[in-house]
Amino acid sequence: MRKIRDEQREWLVGRHRCGGNVRCLRRSYRERIAVLQSVLDDIKSRGPY
Repeated sequence: MRKIRDEQREWLVGRHRCGGNVRCLRRSYRERIAVLQSVLDDIKSRGPY
């Protein structure tokens, strides 16, 4: 859990660098969503829970 939290903080710093650049923000969110989806897929693959 700590790793995800630390990665989230790093991502927020990067997202902040986008400022008001919509293209940058969209890319940043798409990339973060993909990372988080990968984490969830990994967790689900270890199921059932």
